[in-house]
Amino acid sequence: MEKKPVNFKIGLAYLLLLLVVAYYLSPPWLAKAGLSVERGFAGLEVKSITVGDEDYRYLTGGTGPDMVLVHGFGGDKDNFVRFARSLTKRYHLIIPDLTGYGESTKDMKVLYDVLSQASRFHEFIKFLGLKSFHLAGHSMGGAIVGTYAAQYPEMVKSLLLISPAGVSSAPDSELMMMLKQGMNPFIVSNSSDLDKLLALNFYHMPFIPRPVRLLYASNLAANQDLMKKTVKDLTSVPFSLENEVRQYPGPVLVMWGDQDRILHFKGGEILEKAHPGVVLKIIQNCGHLPMVERPKETAGDYLSFLKNLKGNDE
Repeated sequence: MEKKPVNFKIGLAYLLLLLVVAYYLSPPWLAKAGLSVERGFAGLEVKSITVGDEDYRYLTGGTGPDMVLVHGFGGDKDNFVRFARSLTKRYHLIIPDLTGYGESTKDMKVLYDVLSQASRFHEFIKFLGLKSFHLAGHSMGGAIVGTYAAQYPEMVKSLLLISPAGVSSAPDSELMMMLKQGMNPFIVSNSSDLDKLLALNFYHMPFIPRPVRLLYASNLAANQDLMKKTVKDLTSVPFSLENEVRQYPGPVLVMWGDQDRILHFKGGEILEKAHPGVVLKIIQNCGHLPMVERPKETAGDYLSFLKNLKGNDE
């Protein structure tokens, strides 16, 4: 009878040792398990569909009106998980990995300029059968959803642009100046390169478990050729987000961190002047990914914006 507690303690000690060793060795399964837990807390699950030649993985969950969230360059669907925690009680969320990112198809043969990506996004939306929804996008995703809203305004109830790319008249950011000098921080070969990239993206670094950081670094390193192609495609076609936003008649919320080193936050003021329906929220002491760095605050601001819309559908 007395041996059981001893055996239990020994077993527990071995389990803790195993977890510590696994944490520092950082096998991919540990990172994926952590991501799965975070998705569960947000009420999200992974689903997959095939649209033409493209396989898509996406997160979905929640109840209420439809809402679609689109990640940016170098990102994936999990960029929105902490942000989504505050939304799934009121909205039905769909958060895809765009073609070329996350767990969706990696295709070197297709084009990745904004118009081409918006066209593929429309095929994804049609396949899901969505007719009317709230739409949000971060960084490159902001440029894509802005273009989509201009093309299909009847389908987009409202538009959220988080640190969006493509404001053609915005001042150069620190990243833009680095690129002009031939330095590209998105070329990630190891965890040290990733740490530098994360420091460039965040003002206050949120907690990102070591296994997740290493998995992200590995994915970026493996995807470098496609990322270089994406940059080439994006820069080969002239684009102006302010012109796209002018064509969308609905309500627009723009969120931007005032310490964004990737895209200059003054782009928000340009969008505000371009469209009378733009509500601009500059987030103090925040970097390029407000929905990751300050998920509760940004989700709260978004929900307030939606609640105040004329004829809101909550």
